Amino acid sequence: MKLKALLLIAALHFAALASCAGETAERPGASAPDGNSGDTGGGTTIDLTGYRLIFADEFDGRRMNWDLWAADDPNNIKNETSRGPEAVEVRDGELRLNVRRVDRSEKVKWIAGYVYLKEPLENNVYIECRFRSGQCSGVNNAFWLACKTPPNTTWCNKYEVDIVEARKDVRTGLGNGHLAYHDWKTYPYALDKNGNKCDIAAGISVKHSFEDYHIWGLWYGENEMIYYLDGQEMWRRKTSTSYPDQYYTGVGKAPVWNPLEEQRAYGKYGQEDWNYQAGYNGDLMHVILANIPWGSTWSPLVEEEADGSWMAVDYVRIYKPESLLDPTPETDLPHPATEVELDRTYSLAEEGCSYFSTEITRKAGEELTLTFVEADGSAVGKVIVDTEGSLWSWWSGIDGRYMTVEGERAVIDAAAGMGYEYSTLDEGWESLPDKWATLRELAGYAAGKEVGLFVWRHWERLNDPADDYAEMRHFLDSVVACGVRGVKVDFMNGEGLRQIRFTTALLRHAAQRRLLVNFHGCQKPSGESRTYPNELTREGVRGMELNRITAHYRSRMQAAGRPVDPRASRPGDENRNIPACHNAALPFTRCVTGPADYTPVAFSMPGDVRPAQQLACACLIGSPLMTLAENPFYLLREERLQPAVEFLRTLPVCWDETVVLPQSRIGRLALLARRSGETWYLAAAAAEEIRESVSLGFLGPGVWTMTKLGDDGSDGFSREVRRITGRDTLPLILAPGEGLVARFER
Repeated sequence: MKLKALLLIAALHFAALASCAGETAERPGASAPDGNSGDTGGGTTIDLTGYRLIFADEFDGRRMNWDLWAADDPNNIKNETSRGPEAVEVRDGELRLNVRRVDRSEKVKWIAGYVYLKEPLENNVYIECRFRSGQCSGVNNAFWLACKTPPNTTWCNKYEVDIVEARKDVRTGLGNGHLAYHDWKTYPYALDKNGNKCDIAAGISVKHSFEDYHIWGLWYGENEMIYYLDGQEMWRRKTSTSYPDQYYTGVGKAPVWNPLEEQRAYGKYGQEDWNYQAGYNGDLMHVILANIPWGSTWSPLVEEEADGSWMAVDYVRIYKPESLLDPTPETDLPHPATEVELDRTYSLAEEGCSYFSTEITRKAGEELTLTFVEADGSAVGKVIVDTEGSLWSWWSGIDGRYMTVEGERAVIDAAAGMGYEYSTLDEGWESLPDKWATLRELAGYAAGKEVGLFVWRHWERLNDPADDYAEMRHFLDSVVACGVRGVKVDFMNGEGLRQIRFTTALLRHAAQRRLLVNFHGCQKPSGESRTYPNELTREGVRGMELNRITAHYRSRMQAAGRPVDPRASRPGDENRNIPACHNAALPFTRCVTGPADYTPVAFSMPGDVRPAQQLACACLIGSPLMTLAENPFYLLREERLQPAVEFLRTLPVCWDETVVLPQSRIGRLALLARRSGETWYLAAAAAEEIRESVSLGFLGPGVWTMTKLGDDGSDGFSREVRRITGRDTLPLILAPGEGLVARFER
């Protein structure tokens, strides 16, 4: 049973913030949208009619979804507490942020939970979290927003929005919820009247029952924030009418101020805007859930009670008003330009879906082979029509021309010149002027070049199961009417029931419209393409996108004058390119389960992997839709890459036979021979020094012409062409990170 919240106006941020108030300013008189001009309590009840759920984590799985969330750095010690992933668990349908006494060192006495959403929060959303605080005093249970995206300098990314910080007040037995926002940019250089450092903030305290679960919510608007408890409005603040990016604090200017730092902090608004949170809308704010031992006189830390306690989080949900979402196809294209004929003859298994397993066998004296088999043991042939490659503008930005009509037309031209069947129009096309007319124009232009177009879409824009996914169906009808050949759907980031139902529905509806599908941000395959052959490929793999993410992270650090994080990999801010050992493992691990859209070939951001191995990955990591990462303009203009371009123009994407050669060692050397029709290919990726002799017996009888590409020791390719037979052997001498690709033709 929930206790109706009692409201108490509190000092701004505990006692310390009150001392920052020197002079005060009159609050701007703008009224709230619903006509309630009060700041606290007695306000509106949240009504989510007309809102769409755009994110939810119900914590119903067996483990934390670290694709969505990240933990704090365990070396970031605060209040003698380390807050790494070890204190985080998903159990019994809830997220538990544990508190444990550890006494590891003089600096680390506790561990506690701290997680944040990797994806920054957009504004004009309603966000809520249902949780119960840890059942003890002296532990702060927090649901808040802050910037987790570097750089965190003294003049940017220093805002905090406390949706609630809840602790038990031992004087009353109730919970004391701190609702506030802070501008911490002032902290390094603003002093209060006593000479102490201070931030600029505003906030209230809310009394609530401590033993119950509560829903804490926030309308995170562009010009207003409204705080809710169990659906009831508690407090709201608006930005200035003069400076719409500035949140009014009412605490006045700090008595002691460093003018130079102030100018850096407040930019174009200068020193006259000290009453407002400058640049608020420019920060990248992340949702954070955290607890930490933090005692006070009214909430003392009792170690025996705090040790073993936990903050129990039922869910986190984010909603956005339908009116503020991008216009849906239903609005933009109420009637498709052409009638969409649903193909009811397409092979679909509504029940009793047929899946396949993989059998890996090796007989004495024979080479290792991979055979796909049905449940009854019968061999499975190719189940997807042989497609070709796709060019892609997202990875490189195509020389600053990304998501311009001119740039995407040029990518289509390059695909046609390469003999590729597709070009992928990724995230951002929906922001093009008159997007549906532009999409129709681009698809028509591509068709004239005998190139098909894939278009990208975030899954949450389609994931409304109502009326058999009516919104999804209308979007698919709309893209078909524009002449699009396939859809790339992204960011499912999990394999819960919600995601599986969605992907199955998408494959079914897309198949009825003869649309091809490429899933990204998804789990590995488990035979879906046997039932729905229109699924050409899916990501479900740590692919070449990582090199782009790493390059951008390092550029940001360099621009900010900050050192690169010494850890090899930190989700969201990776500091490690794809290593050669990953390439040498994937053919025997992830690729065994089905096609992987690894987006291979990264010559301009290669990391430690040499050019020939970059090329080899296009052969080793199978995908009926091979989407090249590399900037097509760079690929075609660089003289050193032309031997690779010649291979990529004709490289098959589906294979009739694959032979794993015995020199292969998972994670150390991948060495595969693959046949398409009458042509054989040999591909190698080495993670360590290799000195081997490879039998070419897989070729069988006859004389063959071998065209072999290797690394030339710099950034280019060595090329060798000669006649060869299956009785010959091929020397294989590779340094770590090097590779080899050879083609054998009669």
